[in-house]
Amino acid sequence: MKKIFVLFIFPVFIFSCGIPEYFYLEQVPQGQSENNTVATISVFSFSPEHYYARGYRIYYRIYIGNNDSDIPSIETNEQMRLINENLYLDYRYFYPFTDPTNYTSILGRTTFSGRNYYILELEEDLLADFLASSNISSRLDLSFLFPPGTGQYPVLTIKSDNFHLKRSGDLNLDTDTDPSFRITNELFANTYADVAAGAANSSYVYVSMYIVAYGIDRTFGEIFSKPTHINIFRLPDKY
Repeated sequence: MKKIFVLFIFPVFIFSCGIPEYFYLEQVPQGQSENNTVATISVFSFSPEHYYARGYRIYYRIYIGNNDSDIPSIETNEQMRLINENLYLDYRYFYPFTDPTNYTSILGRTTFSGRNYYILELEEDLLADFLASSNISSRLDLSFLFPPGTGQYPVLTIKSDNFHLKRSGDLNLDTDTDPSFRITNELFANTYADVAAGAANSSYVYVSMYIVAYGIDRTFGEIFSKPTHINIFRLPDKY
């Protein structure tokens, strides 16, 4: 099972023969989104001097709505707070890291895990073939679709191939728990850490996603770019 990871820039200095080596990964450019169902973001191949780059990752967290109203396009703090206070708090926490105009760097993957954000997975093994840096010739478009229709699967489209999105394997989901990003009764039980609780009778559930580039330095420690927010999507109903 392969995983996608989110990008964020994390400068690291390694000293070799008295000469500091600077490890840097560029932030993924902001993509385009169409309300709470569609988003497209582009990732690029790494230049030869970025020999330490490995690919890209995506982090996510699920939010149960605190009300029973659908918000087609979620763009303001007020809209986030209306959905779920935790969505607003998490977004504000990550904003300094995503803002390309400042130099705030995340402290490794714990920046995300500390807010209960998990690594997105796909059901198909082909993901690594597409997202490994050596397999991106120039630019690669990642298109996310969260269809509003009941019973449909959210998908990631890469080069005309569709991949079903899957919650993190680190959660060790029960065998009877649907791992896809669809509304089920199990989500409202809030058993797993990737779900922020909300109203028990809410008809709406959302997921927020970030993407980062990552690599490995000479000490085998992970390095990251600044994260880029992809979108806040509304989950479709399974039934």
